[in-house]
Amino acid sequence: MNEPIQLACTETGSGPPVILVHGLLGNGNNLKPLAKALAESYRVLTPDLRNHGQSPHSEDMNYAALTADIIALLDKHEIDRATLIGHSLGGKTVMATALNHPERVDKLVSLDMAPVPYAQFLGELLDTLLAMPVAEMDSRKTADQWLKDQGVQEDRLRAFLLQNLVRDKQGYCWRINLSVLRNQRRTMTGFPTDADPWTGPALFLHGAESDYIKPEYHDAIYKLFPAAEIEAVPNAGHWLHADRPEAIAERLLRFLGD
Repeated sequence: MNEPIQLACTETGSGPPVILVHGLLGNGNNLKPLAKALAESYRVLTPDLRNHGQSPHSEDMNYAALTADIIALLDKHEIDRATLIGHSLGGKTVMATALNHPERVDKLVSLDMAPVPYAQFLGELLDTLLAMPVAEMDSRKTADQWLKDQGVQEDRLRAFLLQNLVRDKQGYCWRINLSVLRNQRRTMTGFPTDADPWTGPALFLHGAESDYIKPEYHDAIYKLFPAAEIEAVPNAGHWLHADRPEAIAERLLRFLGD
């Protein structure tokens, strides 16, 4: 039995409840612009997943545990049913929640994630981050250069990773639970499919320049989510909500309003 964790969570807006769930190595702040757009019409809760952001750490990092945390969040905020929106790892988390607790989910949105196993899921970056001699880092600039020297050339990716590097009285440290994320990466790259289909309204948005939702994955999506709409977003990659924030917000508002 996976014991749920009380997730750190930001709440904004009012109206029908929407839960926004971030991806691997991220935190709720990554979805802040999207939350702001949705909060004009909805009550938006943006949690940090376990082992991420301001939420507690745990040795359990599987979809049963992640689902239990989302249900506990709904219970804490006295929400019977909500629309769940998740990006990447968050996408698989909200899918697992809908499949295992269909009565708690009104609508489902997965951003650039399918219910299939992936060979890579930022996994190689976990080893790089674990190898960083954080005790020797005297500034974020030094850490940024170290990552660049290790081959992480994309500026935005380095900034995304370094949001997890924080400073305490002893110096710099990681606030994410890197060792658990690495040890359970195989669990996170997979997906439990031994569940009845969820027949509610579902939207699978993916970046046209990303390969996380390939045409050959569509059958797996329809098998578990037979009412799914699958749409590519032009000029967007895996972080489609950052690449096309206005377009994503507009599409989500239309889907939520249908």
